Parts: sequence; C-alpha cells; structure tokens
Amino acid sequence: MLLKHEDPEKIKWALEYRNHFPTDLSSDTGTARVLKTGEPSFVPIVSEAIITNSISDPVQLKALQQINIKSAITVPLGGHDKISGVVTFVSAEADRYFDEADLVFARNFAIHIGLALENASLNEAAREELERKKESEAQFRFLTNAIPHKLWTSGPDGRATYYNQGWYDYTGITDFETLREQIWHILHPDDRGVAAVQWPLALQRGEGMEVEGRFRRHDGMYRWHLSRFAAHKNEFGEIVLWVGTSTDIHEQKIAGLESAEASQELAATNEELAATNEELAAVNEEQTVTNEELTETQDQLRATIEELETAYEQVRLSKQAAQLGTFDLDLLRGTMEWDERCRSLFGINHQSVVTYENDFVPGLHPDDRDRVLKVIANAMVKAISNGDYDIEYRTVGVADEQIRWVRAKGKVYFNEEESPVRFIGSVLDVTEQKLNETRLKESAERQARLAAIVSTSDDTIVSKTLQGIVTSWNAAAQRMFGYTEEEILGKHISLIIPPERLKEEEVIISEISNGGRIDHFETVRVAKDGSEVHVSLSVSPVKDKGNIIGASKIARDISKQKDFEEKLQRYTRNVEILNTVGKLVAESLDIESILQRVTDATTQITGAAFGAFFYNQLDERGESYMLYTLSGAPREAFEKFGTPRNTAIFHPTFSGEEIVRSADITKDPRYGHNHPHHGMPESHLPVVSYLAIPVISKSGDVIGGFFTDTPRQTNLRKNMKNWWLVLPAKLV
Repeated sequence: MLLKHEDPEKIKWALEYRNHFPTDLSSDTGTARVLKTGEPSFVPIVSEAIITNSISDPVQLKALQQINIKSAITVPLGGHDKISGVVTFVSAEADRYFDEADLVFARNFAIHIGLALENASLNEAAREELERKKESEAQFRFLTNAIPHKLWTSGPDGRATYYNQGWYDYTGITDFETLREQIWHILHPDDRGVAAVQWPLALQRGEGMEVEGRFRRHDGMYRWHLSRFAAHKNEFGEIVLWVGTSTDIHEQKIAGLESAEASQELAATNEELAATNEELAAVNEEQTVTNEELTETQDQLRATIEELETAYEQVRLSKQAAQLGTFDLDLLRGTMEWDERCRSLFGINHQSVVTYENDFVPGLHPDDRDRVLKVIANAMVKAISNGDYDIEYRTVGVADEQIRWVRAKGKVYFNEEESPVRFIGSVLDVTEQKLNETRLKESAERQARLAAIVSTSDDTIVSKTLQGIVTSWNAAAQRMFGYTEEEILGKHISLIIPPERLKEEEVIISEISNGGRIDHFETVRVAKDGSEVHVSLSVSPVKDKGNIIGASKIARDISKQKDFEEKLQRYTRNVEILNTVGKLVAESLDIESILQRVTDATTQITGAAFGAFFYNQLDERGESYMLYTLSGAPREAFEKFGTPRNTAIFHPTFSGEEIVRSADITKDPRYGHNHPHHGMPESHLPVVSYLAIPVISKSGDVIGGFFTDTPRQTNLRKNMKNWWLVLPAKLV
C-alpha cells in the first residue's frame, strides 16, 4: 500500500486505519466492488448519513469521523484487462468536492500507474528469461561437445543447422558453412548412393533411420561410422527438428558442433531481448508506451520462451539419439547427480541419491576399478590431464549383476587455485560394440584356421558365388587343373567345364540355392592344357547370417579309377568275344565263316578301323598272297590292287619272324622303298596305325597273317596281341 499527502499526520492516520480495519474483499461495496467489477466508485459528497449507513463498527465509525471526509474517488489499477489493485482519492478539505474532471484524472492516473507496474514486472521476467537462456545455451554446448559422438541438427528440410565440436576436430574444417557444403564430399564415394536414397526417404516419411558409412578424417583416412537420425515433431505432428549422431565404429567394422548458424540465431535473440529491455526501460521512464508496444513485447517474450524450450528439447533429443547418460559431481558440496540412463548403466534401481563411494565405485568391474580410479585421479590434476576424462570400462549392475561396457567422457573444472570444483560428463553403452569386436576376432581366428586347412589339403577345394564366380582356389586345385590362384580368381567356373557339360553347373547351383547338397557326383572337367580330368564332386552351400551366398566344392581326381573301370569293361567284353568265337570254331566246319568271324572279332577287340586276314600261299616267285577275309571295309576296296608283295614291311609277318606294331607306319624306316608305288597305292584305304601278327599252325608253319589298321595315329592296344596269338590256335 502506498500513501501520499502533504500532512504526515494524515499519512500516519491512514496507515493506522488500514491496519486496524483492512478491506473486506467479500463485500459488494466500496473497494471490494471496484476490484470485482473494474468499475470506479465516485462519491462527490460524502455525507454523515452515508458514513453511518456503510459502517456498523462504532470504533471504525469514530476513527473515520475524525478525518472529516468530504468527497472520495476509487478507481481500478491495472492494464490489459487485468486489475492489480485500486487507487483511492480522498478530500477532507472544506468546500473541496471532486467533480467529473477529477474522476477522469483519477482514471488516467491509475492507468499510468498500472502500466508502469506491469512494465516493471515484464522487465524483470525478461531479465530472468535471458539468464535462463544463457544457462541453457551453455549447457547445450557443453553436452553436445562432451559426448563421444559427432552430432548435428537440421531443419525440417534436412539442411544442417548445427555441428558439434566433434565434427570440426574430425574433419579439420574450422567454420560451419564450409563443413555444411563439404559434408557430402567427406562421405566415401561408395556410400553416397545409399545416403542419396535413404536420407530423402527419411525426410519424406518423417521417420528416423540408422545407416553405416565411411567419413574422411582430416588426414585423408576413411573411417566407418554408425549414424542415427531422429525427428522431433510438434503437437500437430509436424517436424520441427532433425537430430543425428555419428559414432566411430571403424575397429569393430574391420575386425560399424558447434553451429555458426545456431550461434548467430542465439546472438540475434540476445539482441532482440536487449532491444526489448531498452524498450521496456524507455516505457518505464516515459510511461508513454502504447498497448500495441506492450503486446509486441509480450510476443517477443513468448518467442524467447519457445526458443528456450527448443534449446532444452535439443539437449534432450541429443541425449536420446545418442543413448547418453550424464553425470555431475559437485566436489565442493560433495554431491553427485545421475540421470536415469546413467543409473541403468550401473544397474541401479533405487531412487535415492547416488554417491561416488556407495554407487559409482562399487559398480565398477573389479578388474577395471583400479584403472578407472587412477584415470579419474589424473583428471583431477590440471597439470596432468587439463581435466580431460575419456575411458572405457565395465560396470557390474548392483541390482541385475549384468556386465556392461561403458565409454565415459567428461571434463573437470578448476578454480583460480587450480583445485577441482566440478566434474561433468556423459556415459555411453558400448557393450554391443565390444561384443562385436570379440566376435570379429574369433571369426578372424576361425577363418585363419579354415584357410590353413584348405590351403594344405590334398583335396581340391574351390568356392564360388551363386553366379559361378570363383572366390577361392587352393594349391591342390592348381595341381589338378594347372591354373594358379591369380589366374582363376574372379573368373567364371565354366573355364574348367567342358561346353557339353555346362548344364550340370546350372543343376548344381539350383540345388545349392535351395539349400541342398551334391555328394559324390562323377563328371569330367578340363585342365588348363586341355586334358580332361575325371572328378568326383561334393558341393555344399556357403552361408552368411543364414543366407546362402555361394558354394564350396571338393573335387577328387578319379581318372585312375575310370581307367581301371574302362580296362575292366574292355577285358570283359573281349573275353566274351573270344568265348563266342571259340564256341563258333568248335562248332562250325565252314572255314571261310570261321575266319570271317575271327577277323571281325579281332578287328573289334583291337579297336581298329578295318582288319584283314591274308592266307600265306607262294607263287612261282615265292611272293604272292591271297586275300581271304576282310572286316570294316568292302572286299572291292582290295580287288583292284595286286596281291601284297613280300616287302620289308610284310616280310616279318609272313615269315613268322615277329609281330609288327607301329603308331604311324608311314614313319617306319622300312616303309616306302619298293617300286612302283613307294608306299601305298593311289586310292588305297588310308593306313596310319598298323598291327600285323603272323598266324602259325600247331606244326610251326606260317599259314597267314592278321592285319589291323586305322586312318589316324594311335597306339593299338598292346594287350590285344595276346588275342592274335590265341585265335590262330583255334583255327589250325
């Protein structure tokens, strides 16, 4: 309550009166009515009857009669439809009565007083909001720079508005605009295609996303990062902010900012608030501010509050996106504060105050405790660490006994005497990253052991993709097919498959793609020198995380086995032929029929193109021979030629001296020396490979010779000579 009067005694009386007789706000008259309705109370002439009728308390009535009130005006105090009090004007002078002009003055006076009070209140609120904004800005910068991640924010359109210090330290770029323009070029070229599709899709859908990619460090090295993005939406579901973090996962993958623009916006807001303060000060001094100016001031204050709320929300979303916990150790007061995330990383489920001695130290893994405490002790000494704190360690949950890997990063602040006074930082759960490191190490060891087994195996081991591209090739494969690892890797497996067997590969890949196996499949493959290799294949699917990505093939050389089987079949067939011919010889009396069947059989056994039996009959010169039987060629092929002569080539056979066998008779030194043909006559059946065996009777006389020939160079079967020695015995 404020009082004004030139007579101090009057002021003293008014103070005592109000203390003894406070206003009854429940009344429907006087001051109470003005406060309720906002309408002024004007009594031009205060009569004795009015005073007597309005006051029932005799003590109060007597006190009021002492002042001898002549006239009174009470008007509401306030502005913008808000009543904050009343102003009462009282005249106690003789013949001094208020009129309408006094009422207008009283109203204007009350308006000015109300505006001045409201301006003072708004000025104080603005000052408090400025202090809160500065504190929030400092906290936001600290938290974003303290986290072990690269953090950024962007507007609804996806254009970056802020990068934390981690980005500048990593890239070596020093200003915001350059970093924003270069961020796309910092991303590895092979990863830009995915980012170019997923990021616009996330903007369109308004949904968060997670992606891995490589960013180029200031020294030119690309390192793998796991990037997470989250959208902040207002109450209408509209995106107002994007927040993202990028975490360095390079080691796990190989073995997964301070914004200039935001600072400018904050500076602009500070300038606006400073301007508002100046305007409010001017209003207080001049008391001439209009209602429109007050409304503008209130709008500016609301905008400031919204900016502060946005700053707080940025801090909250940054922590949420990065899954960060925060801690604050006040070394002067001996108190420690953990947020819910930090509590969960130490397995604490109680809601009591946490302490360094009872919660932090016991929550450290026994094997890590001494190391962590030593690092903290060093962080408390400015000369050693400059207050920097960055460490990975394990925690053991107090309530759940679960072991978690944590990365902690923080800063110790010192006073002027360099004594530590505050320890603030953040913690991040890196358990999954550590488990991935362990899995990668174990996987690498398994792969190394498997590679050693494959490289030293005597079996040919080859792996390929489902598209048939060779991805591994061991030493045994090189020995079998002749191709080195450098020659075959990246090539299609059809390089060693005969063209007529390419369909086999399609069947094998189809079976493997469906999760099946191929066991002991016998086929033929082609070596580098063109030779065919008989192999037995066993093929199994190669899987990655449950998905079939290729095939592993084991091949064994079965050429010797196939040769043996072929020889066995040939031997069996020849025995059957001999048995058939032997039976015919024993049963038939027709010598011509017997010789024809024997000639056919021996031609078939030797694999020759044609064969002939010449009967040994001398003419008067001792040189003539008569063709008796022929197989594989018509008899007319020989009738137009003279009878064979006793040349150097034929003599060993018809004289019974030896068996003549030649892969290419035209290269025999005895060939081509006899007149008139000096070789084979024109139109003679083509002969290259040649086998001639004398037919000798039981008495030792040479009765003829068996001859087999082929038009190409080859080795007539050596073991067939035995048949030629046996068959004549059955004829004579």
